Amino acid sequence: MSNTAVPDLLSRAVDRHRAGDAAAAEAFYRQVLAEAPDQPDALHLLGLVLLAKGNADEALELVRKAVALAPANADYHVTLGTAEQALGWLDEAAASYRRALAANPRVEGAHNNLGTVLRELSDNEAAVSAFRQACEITPQAPEVWTNYGMTLKESGRLEDAEAAIRRALAIDPHWADAHSELGSLRMKQNRTDEAIAAYRTAVAINPDDARAHDDLGWALLAKLAPYQPPPTDALVHAKKAVELDGNRWTAWENLGNALSRLDHYGDAVRAFGRSRSILRRPGGGNERHPTFRGTSRAKLTHDIEQIQYLIEHRRIGVEGPELLAAYRSALDRLPAPPPDSHVSEIDAGMRELIGATYNRLWNVADAPEISSGAIGRLDRAAIERDYLGREPGITWVDGLLTQEALASLRRFCLESTVWFDCFYRNNYLGAFAEDGFMCPLLWQIGRELPQRLPGIFGSHTLRKVWAFKYGDEIKGIESHADFAAINVNFWITPDEANSDPASGGLVLWDKEAPAEWDFATFNYDQQAMDDFISASEAITHTVPYRCNRAVIFNSDLIHRTDDIHFHPGYENRRINVTFLYGVREGRM
Repeated sequence: MSNTAVPDLLSRAVDRHRAGDAAAAEAFYRQVLAEAPDQPDALHLLGLVLLAKGNADEALELVRKAVALAPANADYHVTLGTAEQALGWLDEAAASYRRALAANPRVEGAHNNLGTVLRELSDNEAAVSAFRQACEITPQAPEVWTNYGMTLKESGRLEDAEAAIRRALAIDPHWADAHSELGSLRMKQNRTDEAIAAYRTAVAINPDDARAHDDLGWALLAKLAPYQPPPTDALVHAKKAVELDGNRWTAWENLGNALSRLDHYGDAVRAFGRSRSILRRPGGGNERHPTFRGTSRAKLTHDIEQIQYLIEHRRIGVEGPELLAAYRSALDRLPAPPPDSHVSEIDAGMRELIGATYNRLWNVADAPEISSGAIGRLDRAAIERDYLGREPGITWVDGLLTQEALASLRRFCLESTVWFDCFYRNNYLGAFAEDGFMCPLLWQIGRELPQRLPGIFGSHTLRKVWAFKYGDEIKGIESHADFAAINVNFWITPDEANSDPASGGLVLWDKEAPAEWDFATFNYDQQAMDDFISASEAITHTVPYRCNRAVIFNSDLIHRTDDIHFHPGYENRRINVTFLYGVREGRM
């Protein structure tokens, strides 16, 4: 092929590209590069085609060559940043967009793309600035005004956010994303009915928009009291969202919440599992999720101990020491938390050290169902008699699990990187079924308990599962009640870890909380609970800690963790597991 044929082929490729015939354009670009491997426009444009196909890895390599050949071309840097962003390399993408703007401050797409990356990196103020400049350069682009409004909203500037979103809708009243953002703004303003109306408009404009269905399903659920069954359309929109975009973790989470409220807990657990396999896959991404943005000294100390444990027990290989060193470095550079919190923000340096694994499901122990059963040999008659005889429903049971089940569940809790929630004031860590804390064994235990003790559980079905893990802190969970019918709280750390056998368990009061109390009062109003305990002359029941002991009680009862005196060390950390069954009768 002659050198004069290369420009002709390139021209034909560009024509097909502009006409939307990506396959023909790709073939022509590859022919050009076969003859002229260093043709920068062909490298760049083929990279664009491959990006549109979802092949970011190959696109990245091609565009890198184009940038090396023509480093002053701003468009090349924009496309390189787009490829890096598609691969989740947010810091690198931001640097590429900034290089594009250094070459041409008005290059199309750079300010908007930079704003998108900065928002993902939780640098909202810089993102606001980038989107504002994008609006100045492309004032008739509704998508840019929508992004600007979204970031203003997340920065708490709600009036400015509404003005930007309204500007997007003035440019294009049928811009579905703007209606979705208006709905999101209304949710932030606690104007749920208006949010639902905005989301319905977005769905009507674009019935194939997974995000709009996702947001609408979420808003319909958010309007309800805890555990109240959802309207039919909440489930319909949640299902539609996952059908349209099976990689959208929020959609799977909403589907799980809807199914859980419909008492389809097994299906809900599977939906939650899909959600978390996307959100918490190792390697980074979704940095805006709160559990990826903040950490604490207690949390990092736990993670370091867990990594050491996994190394010592040969659960991780040669990468273990390097991972351990990274977490120790992250702890060393942990900034001081704000005065009113114990949680510090994860900065760029810490994210570079541990971002690919921090709060990710990078190690999950196998805990299968046990064919012979998970529940131990229980004296059903004695347990049910004790529960029903101690009004309004309290008993405790030793030997809840078989030794095989206890060992397997303990291994799951020690080895699995599921302890994501570090936002509790007393520094304990939380793990929840909807956020990774689920395995076949837990699901088996939850099903078997009502079968073994029907006189207590009746028709109540499993609604929630979670666990908490403590260090050597003295204080645990403060006084609260749980929005359910029956509460099962059991402990799985060996008794030798507890330095005071008379404590470390659970304290309960034997009067049901008032029927009119809502979820917030149940969980957070310490003064209301103290006043009620005093006025009702409730009797205190203190159940000391024992490994494999379960406390089963009426979930309307106020309770708290007893003072904790456990020895230091990873295997000595107190672990309690909670199952909730049913809903408060006659209450919402």
